[in-house]
Amino acid sequence: MKAIVNAVERVGAWILADEVYSGAERITDEETPSFYGRYD
Repeated sequence: MKAIVNAVERVGAWILADEVYSGAERITDEETPSFYGRYD
């Protein structure tokens, strides 16, 4: 994820991530990593 964020920052691209799984964690209390908040 960090490598992708670094790449889009260099070229000014957007990240479009369909993260429908976010918040669907059932086995653990740990939240699944997300692109949300990693890039303006």
